[in-house]
Amino acid sequence: MTDAMVSYHREFWETDRRDPRRVVFDALNRYVESRIPYGGPYIPFELDYDRYLRFKALDLGCGRGTVTRMLVMKGYEVTAVDVDPVFLAEVKRKLPGVRTIQGDIGDLKLEETFDLATCIETAQNLAPLNLLHLLTWLRKHTRRLLINIGNAHSLYSLWLRLRRWQNPFVWTYRPDQFESWLAAEGFKLTHRKGFGLVMPMSLRRGWKWTFIGPSLASAINRLDDYATPYCHIYYLEAEVC
Repeated sequence: MTDAMVSYHREFWETDRRDPRRVVFDALNRYVESRIPYGGPYIPFELDYDRYLRFKALDLGCGRGTVTRMLVMKGYEVTAVDVDPVFLAEVKRKLPGVRTIQGDIGDLKLEETFDLATCIETAQNLAPLNLLHLLTWLRKHTRRLLINIGNAHSLYSLWLRLRRWQNPFVWTYRPDQFESWLAAEGFKLTHRKGFGLVMPMSLRRGWKWTFIGPSLASAINRLDDYATPYCHIYYLEAEVC
């Protein structure tokens, strides 16, 4: 299943601007960037990092480095984790000051602690037990968490299940269920926001016969702030109690 997931992400993740869902993913990324607190002065990679005191951040499921770059620009000393060595090589090439670790985020072996952890567009690739294990680990190793899930009750999730298109490496969760898991692990929820009350959708795979396009979805999604529990992307911020 990991091989299928890696193959899928290499082909589609942050590469294909023709994917009409990008309008929602881009909105999420812009919002995440605005929510990341400053962790210290931005330090060009050619300077000596050891001369500066900065907060530490962990980017889980870093992919091609979109959120990793945000953390670097906000001044953090960043550790980026991903299962795909190709993505990590790309991150290292673009952001040479970042420490990269190849591994399964559902089974982390790191012993150090971090001031901030991000897990953006990643939790949907974790089965329930692996996600619970990650939350238990994060409770001991970070002070603040920025994370999102795919909402099992969103219109888009319902459509994928109806069409039997949901990939076997994708799991969606109920917002109330996920919030209860966070609380059980000792996290205090501080902020929530939804993205994608309506996602672009098509009648056939490969975005053929699209009946909700990016423009229509964007227009309807102006209501996202009023419909957070029903949006497909359910974004949360939490702190350790």
